Amino acid sequence: MIEAKEQLLMEKDASNRFALYTPIQKVEPQGDGSLLVSGWGSVSNYIDSQGDFPDPDALKSAAIDWGTHWGNIRLQHDSGKPIGSARKADHPGAEISVRKHPDTGTDSLWLVSHIVDA
Repeated sequence: MIEAKEQLLMEKDASNRFALYTPIQKVEPQGDGSLLVSGWGSVSNYIDSQGDFPDPDALKSAAIDWGTHWGNIRLQHDSGKPIGSARKADHPGAEISVRKHPDTGTDSLWLVSHIVDA
């Protein structure tokens, strides 16, 4: 098991905008060679890399919808490269929830994903 310090990484660019990174928090190797990977997926009330500013209610709604119907995990968000699932129906250790992030205090997407092809 690999543990990572729970923290957001922030960088400012030349125009004084900052980027918010949410590192993987834990990696647990499974007996079949797959992994359970835990970490923050999205943080509300911050502009994300696609220019979206998810509010807490929208984040909760999207997490429920995505988790109920898909829960798919893709390599670098590439739809042609599925590598796992965050749905409890696909693996008992998987989880999709909205929690308060320890650094921002805002609602954030927490994922425990079953990665089968990394």
